[in-house]
Amino acid sequence: MKELVLWLLCFIVVYLVYLILIINNKKKLAKYRNSTEIKYFKNKFNINIDKIGMKKLANIISLANAFIISTTVSIVSLLDSIIIMLLLSIFVLIPLIIVVYNIIGRMLSNKYGKQEK
Repeated sequence: MKELVLWLLCFIVVYLVYLILIINNKKKLAKYRNSTEIKYFKNKFNINIDKIGMKKLANIISLANAFIISTTVSIVSLLDSIIIMLLLSIFVLIPLIIVVYNIIGRMLSNKYGKQEK
């Protein structure tokens, strides 16, 4: 139960930070168009960002990032040694990012179609 509360609390905090700092700020949302995540979706899945909408895509990515970070924190918090925590966090974080971003990219390309070149 303790781990679930930690996961939920971490998820809410990370998502609220994204919401306040990026999604609700028009200037930062415009700059977010050139972020690594957006470039990844454009290049790998050939997704048309204008068709989806920047705010909607930023919400999807922020939910995914909140899930990734909170899951990593929850798994790593089960250990006591800081060195093992750091090593495990790398081995948990990287596969989570790859898997979650690929799932989102495939869902978006299926739902909105691919961008015409």
